[in-house]
Amino acid sequence: MLPSDFVRGGWTRYLCLLPVVYVPLSLYPYSSEYDFLVVGSFAIFLPLFFLVFRMRESLIPIPLVAILGLGMLMPIAPVTSVYYAYVASLAGFTLSRRLALAFILITIFIVGAESWLFNLDIDLWAPTTIMVIVFGGFCFHATQTLRANAELKSRQEEIQRLATIAERERIARDLHDLLGHTLSLTILKAELARKLIPVKPEDSLQELEDIEAICREALTQVRETVEGGRTIGLSGEVESVIKALKSASIEREMSIGEFTLPPKIESAIAMILRESITNVIRHAGAKHCKVTLFQDNKQVLLSVDDDGRGSIFREGSGIKGIRDRVKELGGSMSICDTEGVKLNIRLPVPL
Repeated sequence: MLPSDFVRGGWTRYLCLLPVVYVPLSLYPYSSEYDFLVVGSFAIFLPLFFLVFRMRESLIPIPLVAILGLGMLMPIAPVTSVYYAYVASLAGFTLSRRLALAFILITIFIVGAESWLFNLDIDLWAPTTIMVIVFGGFCFHATQTLRANAELKSRQEEIQRLATIAERERIARDLHDLLGHTLSLTILKAELARKLIPVKPEDSLQELEDIEAICREALTQVRETVEGGRTIGLSGEVESVIKALKSASIEREMSIGEFTLPPKIESAIAMILRESITNVIRHAGAKHCKVTLFQDNKQVLLSVDDDGRGSIFREGSGIKGIRDRVKELGGSMSICDTEGVKLNIRLPVPL
């Protein structure tokens, strides 16, 4: 249906009544029977006209059929031919595409049938047919254009809403990965500093300085994440992972190949690597971790393998976040937890 501020409400519908004013003006100088017929049709038409704008679309054909019946008085009172134009116009304004076209075509057919049956003069049926086609076609086209614009606006609003949700989810995932990694590393550094204070105060001071640097870096990265930009890159993330594993006293084996990735793929791999290592540090209880990262022409492969408590592995929000990233980029992910946990990620790389 059309918006309530178009034809269905306001002064526009009253403007549409101007052509029918000619009906009562045509009374003189015909007979009283003619006058009664014309006035009666006009009196019936007015409530039907306003009823069209108050009814549900499924019921609108009822008053339109009644107005169509008034138009069929054309052989007796030629002035009533204007009702045919109103049927076509109202149908174009208020009905669905198929139903409106059906009413316009039926109206044209009835005009033609009446003209043939009653041998009406061309000066009567030709202008009537033209009015039906012009007014009905104009109203139909205007209505379809408005509906298309309204639908386009609705789709744009939906796209904007989905984009907003996607951006919120991106920020939430990035902040989860970033803060989880940073807080885990900070806790490890703080525990180490506490243990070193009685025996090696100078080393504990270095750990505290590292904590300060980590927190400052995390603050910068949080701001960049919220603004939609990350500057650390995958190479920087690999270095961060090495430091984190070293701080957690986990032996590391890094097999990092050369890579040239699109920014979106590189950012995703960096965040996946960060979350994977965070899980190893926080939950695995591992002594050794192997990270493999390499790229061929069509895909990039990331493997994180630890020797921790694989048998009690449970997927949390971090793993779910990784799955979401992989799925979003059309990649694949597998987890094996028989001996430790081995995470394998494959992402397609656009050529």
